Amino acid sequence: MSINFRFFRSSGRAANGSSHYVRPVVNNVLTLRDLAERVESETSFSVSDVKGLVEAFQKYIAVELSLGHSVRIDGLGTFSSALSGKVERSKEGHLRLRRPRVRTVNFRPAVALMRRFGETTFRAEAGAPLTYANPQRDELLEKLRDLGAQQTCFLASDVMRATGMSRDRTYARLRQFVDEGTLLNVGTRRRAVYRLP
Repeated sequence: MSINFRFFRSSGRAANGSSHYVRPVVNNVLTLRDLAERVESETSFSVSDVKGLVEAFQKYIAVELSLGHSVRIDGLGTFSSALSGKVERSKEGHLRLRRPRVRTVNFRPAVALMRRFGETTFRAEAGAPLTYANPQRDELLEKLRDLGAQQTCFLASDVMRATGMSRDRTYARLRQFVDEGTLLNVGTRRRAVYRLP
């Protein structure tokens, strides 16, 4: 087992004092069906058994998290909810939370899961870029037009792959294009989906 990685130049200083940081190169994204087929080939469970079990876990984990519990699955890890909202102080000095919501679900891997990485090797990709791209406006617009010609709608991740820009820069530039009307966000504020007007 091997994980490829790339070096990137840090815009400030990395936490460990280095001028660079590393990111794994994701070769493929496996779906539930892919994993279920692997499980089916090595156990007595069918693909539908595995999918049904995961759907049941999803349902009951959500129920337990919404009741304020954390959920620990031995050997896998712990799921817990993270909240957000607007914190205000009343005239009497009491704190209140306005518009509370579950911001995300955190996952903390179990020790047993982390031990499975003991045999993993790591390799730097040859010729990996040290910095992210920062295309000029016209060049970026051309890339967006190319993306728009290939598919009706696209995500920020599609733009990142096409341009080589960092995540933060991609979101900032896309937000700028949406604000000026060059690009439309047909998704939500939290899950933007872009298309050309």
